[in-house]
Amino acid sequence: MPAQKLMEQFNLRSHLRFNIEEGNIWLDENRMLLLHASALGALRKELIQSLGIQRAKALLLRMGFESGQRDAELARKLTGSGEPYDVFQIGPQLHAFEGLVKATITEAEIDWERGSFLGAVDWQGSWEAESHIQAFGVGDEAACWTLAGYASGYVTRFFNRFVVFREEQCLCCGDDKCSIVGKPAEEWEDQEYVKLFKPDNIDREIRELQDEVSSLRETLCHQRGRGDLVGESQAFRNAFNLLERAADSPINVLLLGETGVGKEVFAHWLHKHSSRAENPFVAVNCSAIPHDLIESELFG
Repeated sequence: MPAQKLMEQFNLRSHLRFNIEEGNIWLDENRMLLLHASALGALRKELIQSLGIQRAKALLLRMGFESGQRDAELARKLTGSGEPYDVFQIGPQLHAFEGLVKATITEAEIDWERGSFLGAVDWQGSWEAESHIQAFGVGDEAACWTLAGYASGYVTRFFNRFVVFREEQCLCCGDDKCSIVGKPAEEWEDQEYVKLFKPDNIDREIRELQDEVSSLRETLCHQRGRGDLVGESQAFRNAFNLLERAADSPINVLLLGETGVGKEVFAHWLHKHSSRAENPFVAVNCSAIPHDLIESELFG
């Protein structure tokens, strides 16, 4: 059925409500937001720069997936008003209705009883391609991720089967249009792409990396920083931490301890790692100097 007739049959505009006094916009029972595309583009750019291409891609795919599922629920409510395939076609109309892209179904092999699906869609006026090119220019990466996620979420919810769409052509790659192909997740050879739809725990990975860095720093400190100093007790570590802090400053240091605990070894380490390391280290045995001469020996 033509797009205009679909819009008229299901009266999509009647499902959009503005409550300006309350500051709400509703599409059926889903609260919507009217945002600047440039603001979303700025957020998208920051995600890419902060998380890298793959993590940003996965996050935006999942965001689009969630949006597509919400619209599929609206389409399901309209099933009683028309043929299931016509209701299925509302997906591209909702995408356009929300200002995201003009979508045209170019291929649809659907077996409703078996739940099989193979579909292809062409896009025109993709806000995401426009935003990506403005921020990064034309490159090698197809970048309409939220839109591909939307199509995947819509069809997945509509068929109750995990269907994944992937962009095969994109303006961001220098192609003359954007287009996607969708089929059940298990039929994709590229399962790494399919895995992007599954949430990951970035916070846990960051904490694990922080722990690993701390462990590596401690290991390097043991291997390269302590030299002849050997010890693992908490008291030793506390003393060594103080020694490290003192090595970076011009303060006077007094080492106290019983005979044989390693005060001179600590003193040698402190000298070696201080700003005066190029000057000679002078050890003075004060016990060998007569009491009445020690002042003149040390201070002139």
